[in-house]
Amino acid sequence: MKPELIRQQHLALKTGIFITGIASAFELNTRQLAYQSSLYLLFMLLDKSLYSKLLFALRKLLIFFTGYWLFATLFGQDFPDALLFSGRILYLLLVMVFCWAAVDKKLLLYQSRFCLLSKMGKRLISFILNTFYFLKEYLSAFRNLEGSAELSSIVDKALQAGAAVHQKSDAINAKTEAAIAEATAAPDTNKHANALGLGFLSLLVLLSNV
Repeated sequence: MKPELIRQQHLALKTGIFITGIASAFELNTRQLAYQSSLYLLFMLLDKSLYSKLLFALRKLLIFFTGYWLFATLFGQDFPDALLFSGRILYLLLVMVFCWAAVDKKLLLYQSRFCLLSKMGKRLISFILNTFYFLKEYLSAFRNLEGSAELSSIVDKALQAGAAVHQKSDAINAKTEAAIAEATAAPDTNKHANALGLGFLSLLVLLSNV
């Protein structure tokens, strides 16, 4: 398998897939939802690391789904409606993981280098990169801390992880500046990545009309 076939798709193409997936989520019926979800899961075979990232995100949503189904039961919401709503939330999560959990950061920076020509654009790119590096460090710190599944322990871990990452602020800023400085250098790409992305987008649009 070639993970770069997903990672190295053009930023505009990834954005198109993301917008199409998000926009269609609110209009899909159960059958279309199943078809499009299956398409995403099938193409994720090209980068199997996406499955573990999806499972990690799903674990974070368990509390939300537990609360939702509890209230849906208490207030007598129709089961098909509750199931379709849950399916749409899972589908949105799948779209986000597929589009943005596997990216070639150097390539995306190179493709968006025109933003660096203005102060506002540069600030936006800096903010996005800082947020990305911060979240990456935060999740890593959170996973490495020991604790129980009790709410008080989770809150304590969250605070400890936040404090640990705050101490790395200077290193994160330096990492962001280094990445921006390298944005003018064109990285190597897989010439088949965009062709595959266009094929995927075409199938996605086709399935949304089945």
